[in-house]
Amino acid sequence: DDVKIDEDHEILVRVRKTVCDVCSKRYGGYHEAVIQIRADKRKLSKDEIVVIQSAVEDLVESMQNKGNRALFITDSKEEHGRLDFYISDKGSALTITKKVQGKYGGSIKQSPKNIGMKDSRQVYRMTYLLRLPSFRKGDFISYGGSFFRISSI
Repeated sequence: DDVKIDEDHEILVRVRKTVCDVCSKRYGGYHEAVIQIRADKRKLSKDEIVVIQSAVEDLVESMQNKGNRALFITDSKEEHGRLDFYISDKGSALTITKKVQGKYGGSIKQSPKNIGMKDSRQVYRMTYLLRLPSFRKGDFISYGGSFFRISSI
């Protein structure tokens, strides 16, 4: 017939704490690209720094929400009127740089740096330099003997 057995036993349970690959990279300072924001012949203004920093963070968050879980900002630095963002994914870093350029103008320069090999292939870290124009919205410029006010970029 049906016999119910109720017993207690001690067992050894080993708990192994691990971190997922994305979190490991995030907390290990991993980055595939650096976005450098500079202004031509001038320092970035405090307002530009705040607005651009917010724009980059919003773009990263938007891309994460669209499923790019491996994208994150490892670090950001603001020194002497310049901004640097250390980004986990170089393809996304280029997209972000182009979107910031579309909004604020300027030119992009790409520089690869060989950082070693992985799976018998060369691995490169990219630096994307966005150099904003020397003028800003509201500035006056002289062109052809006339003065013009920059109303938009």
